[in-house]
Amino acid sequence: MVKLRRATFLLKLKPRSLDHIRVPLVELARSRPRFGYRRLMVLMWNKGIRVGKNTVYKVYKQENLGLRHRKFKKRRSHLRVVPPPALRPNDRWAMDFITDETVCGRKFRVLNVIDVATRKLLGEVVDRRLPSTRMIDCLNACAKKAGRYPKTITCDNVELPRQDRPSHV
Repeated sequence: MVKLRRATFLLKLKPRSLDHIRVPLVELARSRPRFGYRRLMVLMWNKGIRVGKNTVYKVYKQENLGLRHRKFKKRRSHLRVVPPPALRPNDRWAMDFITDETVCGRKFRVLNVIDVATRKLLGEVVDRRLPSTRMIDCLNACAKKAGRYPKTITCDNVELPRQDRPSHV
């Protein structure tokens, strides 16, 4: 058993007044609203007011000096209009980029150009990287093969599922 005097054991601590910190902290926070409590603490130290970070944080929260994080609303994308069905050849082409990787882990891409009306493959390019010049060359070759350019071109980015790949890659 510890021998303590009853007055020590039942001592009720009075909360310290933080008014000597509150006024300069609020002034600094209003003049520099983008500063957090740690930078404000350094500024208070530079003014000669020695105070700990926990005390500054306590007053910072009590005075609600922190900036609120604005939650951005998700914008709706444009209305998706279903294009009319392609009735004749060269009415609309569809381009599709497919990405996959070999067993050793090296990625490659495939560009497919398909005539939507006839479902015929007009062109295909396979390479590790496909710059825009290769895509333009492929479209020009498809136009020569088909006889003319289409009225519209639809593009869609799709990546192959990883279900058929080895687990160690």
